[in-house]
Amino acid sequence: SFSAVGWDPSSFVSWKYPKTPTKTRSKTTTNIAILFFMFLKNILNFLPLLYLCFIVSISNVSSNS
Repeated sequence: SFSAVGWDPSSFVSWKYPKTPTKTRSKTTTNIAILFFMFLKNILNFLPLLYLCFIVSISNVSSNS
């Protein structure tokens, strides 16, 4: 499901934080990482749309004045 990112965030977290005291903390860290990367992916998906809206609004303003 993270083919667009290129790597699995959970494996990155387990590599970066191998010595977590409890299992729950590592699970929470993994969940936060997954949420963060899904958030980033959604932003990347919406960037072209935002850019298009920006261009349209700029052209509307310039044509009105």
